[in-house]
Amino acid sequence: MSKKDSQSFSQMYLADVLKGEVQAWVEQGWHGVTQTTLELFHYWFQMDEDATERFYPCQQRAIETLVYCHEILQAKTLQEVFERIDPESLHQHLPLKQEVETIPFPKYALKMATGSGKTWVLAALLVWQYFNKINDERPGNYSFRFLVVTPGREVLNRILDSFKGKRDLKTGNRRPETSDYKLSLFIPDGSHWRERFHLDILEPDDVKPNTTPPDSPFVFITNWQQFRLKSSISSLWDQFTGADIEEMPRGEVIADFLSEYPDLVIMNDEAHHVHGKRSATGAELIWRQFMNILHNRLKENHKNDIGMFCNYSAKIF
Repeated sequence: MSKKDSQSFSQMYLADVLKGEVQAWVEQGWHGVTQTTLELFHYWFQMDEDATERFYPCQQRAIETLVYCHEILQAKTLQEVFERIDPESLHQHLPLKQEVETIPFPKYALKMATGSGKTWVLAALLVWQYFNKINDERPGNYSFRFLVVTPGREVLNRILDSFKGKRDLKTGNRRPETSDYKLSLFIPDGSHWRERFHLDILEPDDVKPNTTPPDSPFVFITNWQQFRLKSSISSLWDQFTGADIEEMPRGEVIADFLSEYPDLVIMNDEAHHVHGKRSATGAELIWRQFMNILHNRLKENHKNDIGMFCNYSAKIF
């Protein structure tokens, strides 16, 4: 790729065009969203001035922009978003067009500054998906099954803190009352909201070859290093020692588990760690390999019944 192509590919064309469209839509009162989304937006973004917890303006706009793409544009792929909002960029920049065409599902990246609260944005998007699903809004467009991916153990523990609560320094046990989802910011109180929020939280060790996929809403939290897949090329030594029949790689176990679900929302926290298409040696990154394999297995297993499959990524800069 030439220096010029590289520079053009890195430009945020879609974000620049969406900025004005989303602003106009917000000024019209979020016209066209579901009733569930509208109630959540009023609760999240129109709090009293004395509220102790509220979203920053950048967090609010990130949430609104993604919801606009999903509910108003109703695009099924990233290419559809470009074609409806900014087709000129695809025609003018070949590397961008080639990359977009390789992504057969909705994929959104939220680029936010360090400390701006991207994890809370992902939490709000999870709540938005969950309640639209259980309220049966626009069937096939929402899910209460989530995969949250982190770049390593440190971020993994921070995400587990968010879902399950921070650990007690003395006992080492997690305190559920300190979970972010217990904050009044995310879910309104009452029988219609908080009392209906029940999410099984699965950690990496909870998914094994013999794990029975749950029927209930769940979030599976893991780090992308777990996605190691079986190599298609085995060495002579591997064949001689029987390595090719060893225990199934973790990525295969996870892909088998998740491919039971025709609807799945994937959230990639700190996605700048896996933003490239190729490694330094030219090999496709394991993250992209896994996503493509999982999507293909879902199509094979569920044919035309495949529902929501969407990737939300949060990057920092």
